[in-house]
Amino acid sequence: MRAGVTLTILCATLFGLAAGPAQAQPQRGSGPGPGTWWTSEKMKQEMKLTDEQSARIEQIYQASRPQLRSSKEAIDREEAGLSKLMASSDADEAEVVLSIDRLETARYTMSKARTMMLFRINRVLTPDQRAKLEEIVRRTQAEREHSR
Repeated sequence: MRAGVTLTILCATLFGLAAGPAQAQPQRGSGPGPGTWWTSEKMKQEMKLTDEQSARIEQIYQASRPQLRSSKEAIDREEAGLSKLMASSDADEAEVVLSIDRLETARYTMSKARTMMLFRINRVLTPDQRAKLEEIVRRTQAEREHSR
């Protein structure tokens, strides 16, 4: 179970989705980091990712994008609505609670969609490829920390 959670976190890091899919526009062939790492020739070589695996991951990613984008838009809408309510001097507590519930539901929906996408990608990779991905992410994070 721990390895699955670790891989989810690692993939999310490589996807650059932590900021949300609207900000994480694909950067084809950019290697580790934000973007579609599975299309990078360097990454494909390093992970021994086949063209079929890369294509399957791309299909999973493309199939997930509309829901992720929609969820991000819902989160933005609900955050704006809650902010407006919070700034209002005459906001009713029940309205605020409902707004919070809508926002948290939107966040849950996005998190679930992202996690399912990562789960599906995880199933495309072999155990060795998952281990290699973890190694690449650790190395990339260390390089980013060092450059700060």
